[in-house]
This record gives sequence, structure tokens and C-alpha cells, in this order.
Amino acid sequence: MDADRSNAGSMPSQNNIKQLETLRKKLDSSRGALLVDYTGLESRQMEMLRNTIEESGGSLHVVKNTLLAIVLQKPMSEHLTKDGELFKNTTAVVYLGDDVIAPIKILTEYIKANEKPSIKGGILDDSYITVDEVQTLATLPPYEVLISRIIGQIQAPIAGITRTIQGPIRKLVYALGQIQTTKGGE
Repeated sequence: MDADRSNAGSMPSQNNIKQLETLRKKLDSSRGALLVDYTGLESRQMEMLRNTIEESGGSLHVVKNTLLAIVLQKPMSEHLTKDGELFKNTTAVVYLGDDVIAPIKILTEYIKANEKPSIKGGILDDSYITVDEVQTLATLPPYEVLISRIIGQIQAPIAGITRTIQGPIRKLVYALGQIQTTKGGE
């Protein structure tokens, strides 16, 4: 009977199993995630941050470090041993939606204004990203602006080619108009 008790302590609880499944599903359905140490944030501050991030298409959830370490073992395996700080203190996960930049911007602006929470690192498209890389992403323009810039850059050469092709045609039309005017005057 004592052996049964000792084995029971090492078995994961049903609640932990459900939380692991939820974490995996959320990570699989998001473009990425940021790990955040929310030590020092009051519950009303945390709720305000959560709501703001949700408005941007992301979501924020408090997680257990032990469960998070299990779920992130594969994509972050090389960083787990190098950076033991990832799973110290309290951890919340900011899941990134289709527009990964908006939640990152909101989080970094909130940190600048309140000096809390702190970013530990993250994952973007199954690759580990450092705090510095998160800061770099926060400086990028919004998704819509990036797309419009790309479209503009794609259109620029096409517009140039169109003008080049239309130039001789315009000259021909102008010359024919001049000939018609000259012959019409005779």
C-alpha cells in the first residue's frame, strides 16, 4: 500500500493533464508566444493588460512553469539548459495571432509605461526568439503597413515598365495627331 502512495505522487493529476493539452493546443494554433514574468503586477493591472492584448488579436494566460517547460521542451530544447531564467518566477504566456506585431507592440509599450512585466523570451514560428529580438519586432510597423509597402515595391517596377511601353505609343499617337492636323489644314 505504501508503494501505491509513492507512485501516486509521481502521477500527473487530471487537472495538469488538461492544462498541458490546453497549452499545446494554444501554442499549435498561434503564430508564436512570448514568455512574460508578471511579478509585481496587481490583478487589475494584469486584467487591463490581458484585455488590451486581446483587442490586438493576441491573448494572455498565466501558466505553471513546470507545465510550460514540458510543452516547450521541443521548440526550445537548446535554450532550456542555457537560459534557466525562462522558467523562474511567475510566468504568463502572450499568444500571438496572425498579426504578431500588434500584441508585441502593446506589451512593450505597457512595459515602458509601467516597468513591469518583463519579457523572458519567446517562440515565433517554432523558433526561439530572445528579448532583444522581441524588442526589434516591436519597432516594426503594423502588419497592414508592411503589406502595403511590399505591394508598393512590387508595383513600382511594373508601373515603370508600363510607362516605358506607353512612351513610344504616346509619341506615335501625338505624331499621328500632328499629321492629321497638318493634312486637315491643307
